[in-house]
Amino acid sequence: MVNQLRTIKQADVRGKRIIVRVDWNVTIGKALQIVDDTRIVRTLPTIKWVLGHDAKQVILMSHLGKAEERRSLRPISEYASKLLGEEISFGEESRVMMLENLRLNAGEDKNDSEFAKQLAQYGDVYVNEAFGECHRESASIVGITKYLPSYAGLWLREEVETILKVRENPEHPYVVVMGGAKVEDKIKLIEVLSEQADTILLGGKLANPSSLSELRRGTVSMGKARILTPLEKGELLDIGEETQKLFAGEIAKAKTVVWNISNRDRSNL
Repeated sequence: MVNQLRTIKQADVRGKRIIVRVDWNVTIGKALQIVDDTRIVRTLPTIKWVLGHDAKQVILMSHLGKAEERRSLRPISEYASKLLGEEISFGEESRVMMLENLRLNAGEDKNDSEFAKQLAQYGDVYVNEAFGECHRESASIVGITKYLPSYAGLWLREEVETILKVRENPEHPYVVVMGGAKVEDKIKLIEVLSEQADTILLGGKLANPSSLSELRRGTVSMGKARILTPLEKGELLDIGEETQKLFAGEIAKAKTVVWNISNRDRSNL
């Protein structure tokens, strides 16, 4: 399967405009600092590879936050410029340019064909370097690929390779750390992972009594995995100190750890 995934290294980028769909939907703190820049850092090798192979221009696109929040990517592009070592202009023509938050256009989340065509007009080649967004049927992930030759970024390929390795031949003990709030989005994933995992650790809002009861009401097959939930009682915002110790002990013994949580769940895990 991985061999069927065309990467940017297979593309002829010389003299062409390359659209790179990144996932720079990062958490910004109260002091307007970027809390975790992993998503930015991990996409830089793809951007540098394209620039190093004489592309005419790199056009970066991403979304940030929810549509109704109307947030701008300008501070993200300024921060990324420092990491890249080259100016990333914001909405202005330059060798590396970033478009404004895609979700400011309603056509993004609707996978509107006209919006996808508008995005495609910015480039000659499309690169998907937004692994965490690949499940979304949006204009910048799905729609645009109908109009441009499309390739996977270097990080996206690496993530796919890792998932296939875990799925086909995981080392044991195999522990899954899972959080989030939407139980309906997690049920199928829990069913799949519980067939191979030894232990599943539930945290975040997913571990609230209301969420757990919703899980139990569903027709969820837990496979052979142990399901560990927080030791604290009542409605939870996050796991407490005792649960942190419990979960840390399980993770320390593991040879394979799969991490499936939202950005907001990371603080105590």
